[in-house]
Amino acid sequence: LKFFLEVARTRKASSAAKRLAVDYTTVSRRISSLEAALGTLLFEKSRTNGFVLTAEGQRLLGYAESIESTLHMACEQVSGSGVALSGHVRMGCTEGFGSFFITPQLSHFVEAYP
Repeated sequence: LKFFLEVARTRKASSAAKRLAVDYTTVSRRISSLEAALGTLLFEKSRTNGFVLTAEGQRLLGYAESIESTLHMACEQVSGSGVALSGHVRMGCTEGFGSFFITPQLSHFVEAYP
């Protein structure tokens, strides 16, 4: 479905291929395979307008976007809060401030963000 969605959004197989980091022929084959599996044309191909969704393609687009959205939400839920923190923390402060304020708080931070 990601190939279908990209072609629907860009209206060009070459642009979709670039965004998906695959060859143009891969996009074309995937769209043809999807159309064959569904037994219907999803796009009308035009030199001037590119790939234009048919009525069946429009119908599938709604479902495909819903599936994509649900998948993103599921991934966020499974991976935690959806906002993953990573990397290193570096800070500078005076010795007194570090000893009396920062150091006691570090254990809470390390527990929350291992």
